[in-house]
Amino acid sequence: MDHTGGVSVQEVPLTASSRWSGTVDAMPASLADLAGPPDGTVELPGDLAWSGRTIFDLNDAEQRYLYYMTVLTSGITSDHYTRWLNADVLCEEWSRLRLPRPLRRIWQQRFPELAALVV
Repeated sequence: MDHTGGVSVQEVPLTASSRWSGTVDAMPASLADLAGPPDGTVELPGDLAWSGRTIFDLNDAEQRYLYYMTVLTSGITSDHYTRWLNADVLCEEWSRLRLPRPLRRIWQQRFPELAALVV
């Protein structure tokens, strides 16, 4: 099962009107470019964490999950991803994250290694 509700991420079309259509341009060329913090307490800026929690303890599994969901779903610039996401942690969390299907598709198409992590 692909953990996206039974629909393959390749089947979900991405249209120009999609909320996520600008994500591709903001994504880094490589996961290695994701140099964000791997642990510790982090305060996200208001343009990312504009609703609710802004401070996250990345050593706490629940807060780390919320942090990654926040950055991935609210990120719109390259800096949002490269500054706030960590490649190793993203890979560890990837199969757990409940992302919108189009957003998951975009990330897995850019980085096939993420798709391989979903079991």
